[in-house]
Amino acid sequence: MGKINRQIQNFAPALVRWQKEYGRNHLPWQAYTTPYERWVSEIMLQQTRVNKVIRYFTRFIQRFPTIESLASAHEDEVLHVWAGLGYYSRARNLHKTAQMIVRRGSFPQTAKELSQYPGIGLSTAGAITSSCWQERAVMCDANAKRVLCRYFGREGFLGESQLDKKLWHLARKLLPESARMSSYNQGLMDLGAMICIKQTPRCQRCPVHMFCQAYRTGNPQQYGNKKPTTKQAERSVHMVFVRMPKGWVFQKKRDAGVWKGLWLPILLQDIASHPWETLGLQARKVLHYQKDTLFAHDFSHYRLWITPHYLLLARNVDWEGWTVISDADLESIGYPAPVKKLLQHYLH
Repeated sequence: MGKINRQIQNFAPALVRWQKEYGRNHLPWQAYTTPYERWVSEIMLQQTRVNKVIRYFTRFIQRFPTIESLASAHEDEVLHVWAGLGYYSRARNLHKTAQMIVRRGSFPQTAKELSQYPGIGLSTAGAITSSCWQERAVMCDANAKRVLCRYFGREGFLGESQLDKKLWHLARKLLPESARMSSYNQGLMDLGAMICIKQTPRCQRCPVHMFCQAYRTGNPQQYGNKKPTTKQAERSVHMVFVRMPKGWVFQKKRDAGVWKGLWLPILLQDIASHPWETLGLQARKVLHYQKDTLFAHDFSHYRLWITPHYLLLARNVDWEGWTVISDADLESIGYPAPVKKLLQHYLH
């Protein structure tokens, strides 16, 4: 029997046994038997750590307990509950897909069909259908790819197309014929998150380390890494919070890019010596002005430096294209986490 065949035959049985005894079996979404909750959790887990998702998942399900309640909600409300998780296109796609599935009348039960919906790739679809219907479907997220790179000794950077094709091919070969797919795919996720971590992998506790090529080389850290990135880019913006007797001045971002669909205060690239001059306001209309220190917010590809300004006006002013949001309405609209933090800082 070849080395690859031995690796394949021994992987799934050992992984399933380990998962049942040592894996994560008490996550909030695992308490549900319907696919809706598993789908919500998998979308949240894209680009976000489990510990953070747990808090947001519980709040999200409390507000939208069924797929029908999510589908019928206004997008602003969905984005408001999502605020703080980032990558807001996930929330928009979640909302859109909920509406599509409700119109369809039933939740798709195969990964191939489910992956056709917005925001659901083959890996996410495989995680959902294998968990809910025991479909023999591949789950191959970033953690799983790191495990496979090390287990089979595949060199290269994660994200490269040629390596990605090889890993998906190996992932299909590893699928068990008889074991419960929910335990297998959950085990693969747990192994990558708990044992086969990026730095200092805990190889001695790994259920498959005796068949792992990277373990045999004695240097598992050299496998399954992302391509080194260049220095993080930086951008800057002035964020002007204008408060009038009626409320706060906001505008919904319509164009593509980050924060699409979210409500934002006034954003300026350049500013005069006083922000009210840039906005065309007379100084006598300003009751109070406050400028705070720089605030950093990190995106996946750059850091945004925000200079916050707060203007309290004596009278209401009409600005075409802008909306006045009351304090009460701030609790129901969607706006980015840094906007929420800066508002709370000022109000408190």
